[in-house]
Amino acid sequence: MRLRRLHVAVELRSGATIDLPERSARHAAQVLRMRAGDEAIGFDGQGRQFRIRLVSSTRHGVRAEVIEEVSPLPESPLQITLAHGLSRREKMDLVVQKATELGVARIVPVITERSVVRLDSARADKRLAHWEAVIAHACEQSGRAVLPLVSHPIRLGDFLAERNRDDAGIVLDPDSPTRLADIDLSPVILTLLVGPEGGLTRDEAEAAHRNGFIAAAIGPRTLRTETAALTGLALAQARWGDL
Repeated sequence: MRLRRLHVAVELRSGATIDLPERSARHAAQVLRMRAGDEAIGFDGQGRQFRIRLVSSTRHGVRAEVIEEVSPLPESPLQITLAHGLSRREKMDLVVQKATELGVARIVPVITERSVVRLDSARADKRLAHWEAVIAHACEQSGRAVLPLVSHPIRLGDFLAERNRDDAGIVLDPDSPTRLADIDLSPVILTLLVGPEGGLTRDEAEAAHRNGFIAAAIGPRTLRTETAALTGLALAQARWGDL
């Protein structure tokens, strides 16, 4: 039987007894309905995972014994950063969740001219914590032992200025005559730039091009921003990664 999985954000080592962090304890006890004696795979989010057994589960907390280290699934050989135009909450949640399942290494919400969402510092902090929880749950579900990084929202111009231009970059552009599947690249590191609802402006697309991005379309149909991002990721993983 496949063991359930828990992200456990503490140091894990064989033979140790640990107190599960609050989120992990609540997920184990209230969502998974685990009890003393039940086993799971606990992973630290940095690539290591262990078989663990619950020792106690009470209203005061959950304790577990770390039994043995087990081999994790390998990460994709293609390190993808998804720079996605900041969108409405439900769309961003879907993108963050499914991008994690598809093996993305980093997610950067970028603020563009057509971004309809505006976050002050406090709201941005709360949204970041929420995205981190979405990522942890997606890793639990998909079998990943490495949590993708997610950043605070950043203006597109600042993101382009900070990006390493030696890394490959693709910007999704429905008007491009080049399809993503036809691009002649052999990248190890790739940035995929996707606009928000309404897409990127022509000035933003040209700024990306000046910063080394290749414009590419992903098909003849008009896709929603979340569909475009996930389709682009899947195509990139199928072409250069592990799908």
